[in-house]
Amino acid sequence: MNLKSLGRLAWLWEPVIVYALFLVYLSTLTVAPWYYGVLSAYGGDKVLHVGAYFLLCLLSIRALNNGFDARLRFTPIASALVFSISFGLIEELQQAMIPGREASLWDFGADVFGSLLAGGFWYLVSSASSLFGFFQYVNDLEKERL
Repeated sequence: MNLKSLGRLAWLWEPVIVYALFLVYLSTLTVAPWYYGVLSAYGGDKVLHVGAYFLLCLLSIRALNNGFDARLRFTPIASALVFSISFGLIEELQQAMIPGREASLWDFGADVFGSLLAGGFWYLVSSASSLFGFFQYVNDLEKERL
């Protein structure tokens, strides 16, 4: 493996790893910083869960798809869904062991929903962009950068 391909690998996977570690950090806090805010009053933290796992799944699809490639492939989408949903389950189980936190089936459901939204979003955007060539343009820019 040459230096250029290692750089490409890092460019694809660093965001996934850093973001996943950030989610682990947030889930290990005894009291979440947003817990006493308006979001917690009406179960609004589910919006945060949906958004967090939407982004995790999108980053994972991007990495598994070798960047913003216009070709629609189901394997990266399915693999990213399995990864992000499994990660959400493990995070919820881990929270059960943190004092002041609890595992919630509703939170896990929001994680799954966010992941599925990301998979559907990627599918729709890549289907439409294959007509217009947008992802190919972005992918070419990424390859030039490295």
